[in-house]
Amino acid sequence: MPKCIVDYCHNYAGMRKNYANVILHGFPTTLDRITSWLISLARGGQVFENLEEMATKIQEGKKHDSYRICSEHFTKQCYMVSGEKKVLNKDAVPTVFTPPMVEAHWSPRHEPPSRQTKDFLKRRSAEDAPQNPRKGRPFCKSCKAAEHGKDLDDVVLNLTLEIIYLLTGE
Repeated sequence: MPKCIVDYCHNYAGMRKNYANVILHGFPTTLDRITSWLISLARGGQVFENLEEMATKIQEGKKHDSYRICSEHFTKQCYMVSGEKKVLNKDAVPTVFTPPMVEAHWSPRHEPPSRQTKDFLKRRSAEDAPQNPRKGRPFCKSCKAAEHGKDLDDVVLNLTLEIIYLLTGE
């Protein structure tokens, strides 16, 4: 069963009743047009080991029409309306490549910290430097933070916060 060639696209033949407006288009017949479609796909993030080989493979596969790209990757301007049918223009090239949606497996906490968290923070702030054996102890011999007199816990905390910022944008 043919499916859309775009890596993250979920459309395939047989989904007509669920996605009535999605059309699976066959690739053009000429090698130049096939290559232009593949170049557009590559600009959208699709990775091909060898673009020319893939274009030739698609052209040879035209007999079976096994390579397709769905209508979600074309703009409205790429179509002519002929009666009740939408037909691709001869010069149409796929240009719509939205990145795959990443499902979050966690949700950020918006409620205030729990009592347990507050107690932990109080205990931690009450500790004196001499009582905490981890403070200032380098995790490797060449730790530059310890050489410059920075508290290792602060360095780790700052790195952790930077990572969280990079991952969440907050």
